[in-house]
Amino acid sequence: MKKALIVTQKTLHNAPRVLKEIYALKDDFEIHTIGQSASGLEVAFYELNKISLVQKAWRLMYLKLGFFDKYYWDKHKRELIKTLSGIKYHLIIAHDEDMLPMALKLSQDSKIILNSHEYLPEEDNDNFLWRLLIKPYIYKLCKEYAPRADKMLSVNDGVAELYRENFNLTSTPILNAADYCDISPSKVELPVSMIHHGAAAADRKLELMVQTLEILGDGYSLDLLLNQEKSDPKCYKALSELAGQTSNVKIIAAVPYKEIIARINKYDLGLYILPPSNTNTLYALPNKFFEFIQARLAIAIGPSLEMAKIVKKYDLGVVAENFTPEAMANAIKDLSVEKIAFYKDQSHKHAGELSSEAEVKKIKEIVSQLI
Repeated sequence: MKKALIVTQKTLHNAPRVLKEIYALKDDFEIHTIGQSASGLEVAFYELNKISLVQKAWRLMYLKLGFFDKYYWDKHKRELIKTLSGIKYHLIIAHDEDMLPMALKLSQDSKIILNSHEYLPEEDNDNFLWRLLIKPYIYKLCKEYAPRADKMLSVNDGVAELYRENFNLTSTPILNAADYCDISPSKVELPVSMIHHGAAAADRKLELMVQTLEILGDGYSLDLLLNQEKSDPKCYKALSELAGQTSNVKIIAAVPYKEIIARINKYDLGLYILPPSNTNTLYALPNKFFEFIQARLAIAIGPSLEMAKIVKKYDLGVVAENFTPEAMANAIKDLSVEKIAFYKDQSHKHAGELSSEAEVKKIKEIVSQLI
């Protein structure tokens, strides 16, 4: 059986883009993985240990001096190269540009796929030290390494266009769609119930949704299903205090990832206001958006480019005129019970097309064309 290697610096067991690839390839390839934790689905897993904070700080000096190779090849990566050098892989998939050097080093005429999770050249662009030290390194990866991949995947059309414009890289969008869930829309009842799930962080500005509910008043409610462990502690505390002062908003406990869709199915609207604080939030098309669809919810969002494109194309809900609480409240106020039910039915109608199964099919087709 042919062998495929999937390489990431992150954990695999909770990485939807990695898991999609494994499901797409496991019938035709013996799957090996590199990362910080195993997926539980691979034949062989090789742990990529983190370097210590002291080592990381020291190695940043290499970047300052322009010694990119010395910065990249820490002892853990070098050890993995030695361990895997005797294995011939027919396919290697690198998750994000920073895993490409390893993928190329391990290649023995392997086909290489670069799977980019966002627009990496502006990942942390509001951080001065990142711009000073890391950004030139990312640009080097995009200019010198990314063109050597046989195929590039990106997260949506907008990000694909950024790579094309700035680096002349052609990529195929693979959406972060959720697994198909065979459920039906719940009945719409008053008060109109809304849900948002995820983690609290400063750039996500979840307080805007609480302020929206303050404007809407008693005919509406919002539950914030937040993962406290993944949240910024200060943001979570501030949001908890704000929600505690708002009669129609409450924070509820997180549930395991696989239970999210069933848990939120009872709600009417999936709510998301994400002001574009940087390039990647401007083009955001996150997992939770597709989880709203699989939960058969109507959707209410700010005018985020990629999310709005899908909401409008499939008639899934409303897009506010701007990212203010006032604009979102106005958009929601215009919705009748019948209109919300219609949008929930639209999510039901298009759930298959907008599921991970559709994206897995794309991955299979891409790989079959390469090998």
